[in-house]
Amino acid sequence: VAKPKAKKEKSAVAEGLDLASSGKWQQTHQQLAEARGIPWPLQTPHELEKNPWFDTLSLRERENVLFLMNESATNRAMGRAPLVYGDLYHSANRTPSSGQQEVPTILPSTKLWHLERGRLLLGRELLHLQGIRFNAETMDKLSETQMTDLAGNAFSSTVCLSILIAICMELNYRTESESEQEGETSALLDHLAQNST
Repeated sequence: VAKPKAKKEKSAVAEGLDLASSGKWQQTHQQLAEARGIPWPLQTPHELEKNPWFDTLSLRERENVLFLMNESATNRAMGRAPLVYGDLYHSANRTPSSGQQEVPTILPSTKLWHLERGRLLLGRELLHLQGIRFNAETMDKLSETQMTDLAGNAFSSTVCLSILIAICMELNYRTESESEQEGETSALLDHLAQNST
């Protein structure tokens, strides 16, 4: 995985905020910290200070990572599964997050942070999470940004498969009995399963 390039702090306009509301997320983050009993201002752990991926994030996104780390530690302390993913695109009070078994909805604007790896997921990784695979030659023709957009605009393969299964279940077969129809449906689903890999 290529090392990310550090970038300068984004302006309020680049963050997608107008100048009048640019301080609103800061106030929201401070209120969230107070509500959760987290000392303000948030302190960056030593391992993140040296993390080149963390350096590429805006201040708002960095604070989101710190809130996610705190929530994950709280989950662990309470015997719940720690967080693994968090979408940094949103403010901390509404950041979609999840554990190992599920992933927040992937949108074109997604900036999905992997807490265990300590980095953003690449576009090719987001495609894989959506169940979309390309050969290496095709992947080399696309930028990571294009792959992120494609992943965010794509139907998840599981959604497509569920639609296909629903269609198969509604097909009318020319069979003499219901058990024969169930056999035909099972054979079709087995065929789809074998040819989908």
